[in-house]
Amino acid sequence: MQYLMTSQIQMLLDNGNIHIGDLDPQLLERDHYRFRAYEFKVHDEIVPAVTIKPLEYVLCLSYERFKTSAIVVGDISQIISVRLI
Repeated sequence: MQYLMTSQIQMLLDNGNIHIGDLDPQLLERDHYRFRAYEFKVHDEIVPAVTIKPLEYVLCLSYERFKTSAIVVGDISQIISVRLI
């Protein structure tokens, strides 16, 4: 397994091995695509924003929809910016 660089990701997008619905080209970074969260599902309720406590989790819904071919395995992980109140 290897992480793909931007040119490799773009090549897979161009040849149809990866499809990202509602793709924003500005979010394709050096070795990843930074998808956009728009809603969260918490206890079967959809909310626009959420505060989670340590060890809690919520379902994050994005603007994008991802589809890959049999030759691509996706790794969706988190990058969090913390805002202190």
